[in-house]
Amino acid sequence: MRDTSFTPYQAWIKIRKDFPQAKIVTPRPLKGLIADYGVVYVSLPETPYGKRDLHLDIFRPESTGKYPALLMLHGGGWRSGNRTMQNPLAQNNASHGFVTVIVEYRLSPEVLYPAAVYDVKAAIRFIRANAKNFDIDPNRIAISGSSAGGQLAALVGMTGHLERFDENEGFASWSVKVQAIIDMDGVLDLTDPNESAKDCDPMKPSAGAMWFGGTFKQVPEKWIEASPFNC
Repeated sequence: MRDTSFTPYQAWIKIRKDFPQAKIVTPRPLKGLIADYGVVYVSLPETPYGKRDLHLDIFRPESTGKYPALLMLHGGGWRSGNRTMQNPLAQNNASHGFVTVIVEYRLSPEVLYPAAVYDVKAAIRFIRANAKNFDIDPNRIAISGSSAGGQLAALVGMTGHLERFDENEGFASWSVKVQAIIDMDGVLDLTDPNESAKDCDPMKPSAGAMWFGGTFKQVPEKWIEASPFNC
C-alpha cells in the first residue's frame, strides 16, 4: 500500500501559478560518477507483508579514494514520496567529491513510528560496514533530509547514543553515529502548535497523527520523543 500523492510533479503543479519560472530538476548524465542502484541494505524477515528488503541508491566519483558519505532522506510527510526524488541532488553532490546514499525507509501506510528511525540507522550501519566497497571514509558520514526527511535526519543524528531509538536491524556491531546533520525544513519540535495543533478535523488527520498512530492529545509521549529538539 503506497501513497503516491507527493511527487516532484505534484509539487510543481501546486507552485507553478505563483512561480512560473519553476522547473522540475531531472537527473543528469552520470559523467564521472559510478551508480549502484537498488542495493539491499537490510532484509526484514517478519513484517505484516512478509519479507521486506530495503534499498539504497549510491553515487560516487569514478576516481579511486576515500570520500565522505552523505545519506539523503526524501520528504513526504512520513507517508508519501520515494528515494528516487533525491536522485538529481545526490548526483550533483557526488560530482563534488562525496559518496551520496539515497535511503529507502518505511512510510506510515506500511508501518508506524519509530520503524523509519530503525531503518535509517540500519542504513548507516550498512554503509559503515561496507565502506571499502563504496570508497567511503567511515569516519566522515553526514545525514541530510528535506521536510519529513529533515526531521528524520535530525532525530537519527541526535540519537546515535540512545538504544531506545535502535532495533539493530543489521550489522549490530557498527556505530550509527554521524558527524554532521543537514536538516532542510524538517520540524525540530513536533509539539509546537504549528505542528501539533493541525488535528482539528478527525476526518483529516495530520501527517504526524498518521505516523504516530494518534494526535498530539492522544499520544503526546510519541510527539515529544520524536522531536530532535528534546534529544
